[in-house]
Amino acid sequence: MQKLNTNLYKLLFDQSPVSLWVEDFSEIKAYLDGLKNEGVTDVHAYFKTYPDKFHECVSLLKVKDINQATLNIFGAKSKEEMLAGTDIIFGEETNNSFLSSIVAMAEGHKHFEGQCVNYDLKGRRLNFHLSWNIPGDEIEDYKRVVVAMQDTPIWRGCVRSWKSAKLCFVASLSKPPRG
Repeated sequence: MQKLNTNLYKLLFDQSPVSLWVEDFSEIKAYLDGLKNEGVTDVHAYFKTYPDKFHECVSLLKVKDINQATLNIFGAKSKEEMLAGTDIIFGEETNNSFLSSIVAMAEGHKHFEGQCVNYDLKGRRLNFHLSWNIPGDEIEDYKRVVVAMQDTPIWRGCVRSWKSAKLCFVASLSKPPRG
């Protein structure tokens, strides 16, 4: 039964139409705990004051796995090609979302949602709605965090379509039948 569950979860991960990443946040968590122990109470201000420390913290992020949708979106032929291109993917504009995400973690949040900018392997700008959840409080829970990234134009289009359909439905209920 365990093999069936593992195979099913692997299939769901690999075939999801959403960009999914499995990331290891454990070293970032340890870094943030160290800052807290040193008396740093405002991580956002600290990293704005010491950008080299921010880049040091971000460098601790480890990407463990990515799915096929991620490869497609970023124009990579393989996971190896994708991971070798992180210097292109995580451009300067990515730092804002990294900072927001790290501040959320420093404040003890187990869930994060926000907008982020990345770049495909050809350098084209990509806008995403990013979210992650940390399932518990143990350091092991930070080692396999699933990060979901939905293309913002598609996501906004879905929201617009849903709102439009809702308005049509409400309007159809408020009009008396003809005839």
